[in-house]
Amino acid sequence: MMQTDKMTNPQRGRMGERMVELYINDELIPYLKKNEGWTDIIYTKAWFKNCPQDFPESFKKLEEEMEARLLLSNGYYPTKDFWEHFKRLTSSLSNIPDGFLIKMKRTGKYGKTTEALREFDITSNANLMDINGNPVLEKPKGNETLPIVYGRIEVVEVKSGKSVHTLQILSYRNAVANGYPLRLFKVDLETSEIKEKLIVNPDEVASTSFKQMTSVGTSAHFV
Repeated sequence: MMQTDKMTNPQRGRMGERMVELYINDELIPYLKKNEGWTDIIYTKAWFKNCPQDFPESFKKLEEEMEARLLLSNGYYPTKDFWEHFKRLTSSLSNIPDGFLIKMKRTGKYGKTTEALREFDITSNANLMDINGNPVLEKPKGNETLPIVYGRIEVVEVKSGKSVHTLQILSYRNAVANGYPLRLFKVDLETSEIKEKLIVNPDEVASTSFKQMTSVGTSAHFV
């Protein structure tokens, strides 16, 4: 049993997200590779298009490049269709999900990072930093050879004892309607139980979405 009564809501949220992250990387990703045939899957932090109009042009340009930068920084060269699929997702959202589950399949072809810089028009010199001040999603350096991939993306939302907010419902309903499944996780911190539900029908994205979910067991990392 976990002692959660003294945790703040942000602490509970971060704990739940960490439990789900471990489950996704340790159990869900191997399962999806085996049963759906993906060669590569990554789970990453999410974002949506929200750069203020008064921001410098270099940051606006950086926001346009983030999808390609993320894939390249993880060692993948997306097909143009896959890149556009990713960009449509971040444009269809109006809030920040907890993560993106990016499922990919290698084409057997390869491309150079210098080619990717030209193809995806990666020119911004603006920098993003993580909470520790380390640069993230930097412009690729050198000229690596990367596998060319195509794929699909799921939106991930994690809740620890709370229902989905109304604004999130509208955002996720729009994403699902545009072809991006929503994978919901509900975490019971007291028992370390994680429940999961995959939604592909936008009409099923509602505040009642957590009522019928499948338990995926407990996480030994937190017992």
